[in-house]
Amino acid sequence: MTKSYQVPQLGTVTITKRRGAKTMRLRITSKQAVSVTIPYWTPYQTGLLFAVSKANWIETHRQTMIDKTPADGVTIGKNAYLRITKGETLSASYKDDLLLITLQNPENPDEDEKMFIQKKVATVLKKEATTHLTPRINELSESFALPYASLRFRSMKGRWGSCSNHKVITLNTHLINLPWPLIDYVITHELAHTKHLNHSKAFWEEVERCLPTYRIARKELRDHHAA
Repeated sequence: MTKSYQVPQLGTVTITKRRGAKTMRLRITSKQAVSVTIPYWTPYQTGLLFAVSKANWIETHRQTMIDKTPADGVTIGKNAYLRITKGETLSASYKDDLLLITLQNPENPDEDEKMFIQKKVATVLKKEATTHLTPRINELSESFALPYASLRFRSMKGRWGSCSNHKVITLNTHLINLPWPLIDYVITHELAHTKHLNHSKAFWEEVERCLPTYRIARKELRDHHAA
């Protein structure tokens, strides 16, 4: 059940009641709209007031989304990096871990050039994730005796990974940007779902069996955003 409201300064705020939700969650969509998920029994007005109370946070993160175009010299994943140069035509090449992008106006790229950069970086990021995370999940899967059916990679805004009831694991391509201890926690979390498709006590016991220090990584992961 969903209701939408128009709020000064915030714009459209969508409140969604969800069965099974235990807390309120707020996120900003790719179109910069505000979305709040609330427990089914919670009044819509409570969710709306929650969004209004987070107005400063929303504004800060909206600005971050606007300015998210990668800059010259940034690292992509573990080994790749971006170099932006000036040239007559818009072009890109990727070789030996270097993504070279040529823009007509690199000091002040227009919206089309920004989109071009983002798409090329996303492509390299997926290659980095596939190259480095595939052998790691295979190693942990064998070590923990938690086999999975297949592995996929895609960019996700709300989660680091998922596991289907057919044991198909999907990892967020942005996961490769995290430190290895946090990567291992996310992978272990999804592997544990091949045995328990929920967050029951048995599930967390399985995670702890595989990764006794998981609570530390789980807490640190809250400081990172899956996007």
